[in-house]
Amino acid sequence: PAVLEVLQGLDAAQAALQTPVAKHSIWQLVQHMRSWQELALGATEGRPFPDNAEADLVGWEKITDLSPNAWKKEVDRFRDSADKLSQK
Repeated sequence: PAVLEVLQGLDAAQAALQTPVAKHSIWQLVQHMRSWQELALGATEGRPFPDNAEADLVGWEKITDLSPNAWKKEVDRFRDSADKLSQK
């Protein structure tokens, strides 16, 4: 299924959950994918990709606001960047 289908109905607490088995939460993975979508959009406008050292860190910033509103904003940003990228 598409990523947005998988995220449908997932709440902030579920998205932020980290288990001993998984290295990253779903929220962190969505943030990471969204960050790279935004970098790809920037590349279509001539902005360079980060160098290798920076690239390893892209999208893995600490999430400090784990509220339902912050989760909704992250999913909305992910959706928006995916939509824009698909139009390029």
